[in-house]
Amino acid sequence: MTLTLIGTSHIAKESEQRIKEYILSEKPDIVAVELDPSRLHSIFQPPRKIRITEIPKIGFMGWAFAVIGSWLQRKFGESVGMIPGADMRIAIITAKQIGAKIALVDRPIQLTLRRLSTEMTLWTKLKFFFYLFGGAFRSEKLEFNLEKVPEEKIIHKLTSELQHQFPALYKVLVTERDEFIAHQLKLLKMQNLESNIVAVLGAGHLSGVKALLSHRKS
Repeated sequence: MTLTLIGTSHIAKESEQRIKEYILSEKPDIVAVELDPSRLHSIFQPPRKIRITEIPKIGFMGWAFAVIGSWLQRKFGESVGMIPGADMRIAIITAKQIGAKIALVDRPIQLTLRRLSTEMTLWTKLKFFFYLFGGAFRSEKLEFNLEKVPEEKIIHKLTSELQHQFPALYKVLVTERDEFIAHQLKLLKMQNLESNIVAVLGAGHLSGVKALLSHRKS
């Protein structure tokens, strides 16, 4: 039994090719993806507007983050001719082609968005929006090719800046989800001792999940 982790970019054509080629060549028994049931459904549907009526469920910050995050991913995707989530779609489609089982290993998105609303103070929320619209995502600051999966040193630089500037945001989006994903993968391994498993994860989660899988015994 093996567990292989593949780091991807949600809008990179390179990710689609790498994932499809690996699954077709290695023919794993199980393909785990960084999705929950809600996001699994949404990536195979036309994009929908995030309604203001969802604020009571996920909080204002969670709602605002979902709106802005969706807009940014769409804009970045348009710049390279990709639809966000293409990496997860191709993983699922290819898994079905070879008859592999599909496992969803990410925390429910509604819980993550709600956690954003509760963990971030008013000052942090204001600082985040100022940082975001003050030029954090200007094209000249994007020091990598959006069509490719970022190199590890670039991922480290970006995540380190996020952790330094917004520790609460980093905790909710990265640390907590790394822990959830690692736990789900450990359960998956325990329940499928004879199976070969491939996990398709966003590149930003790769190092954290690897570390947790290596050091945690339960």
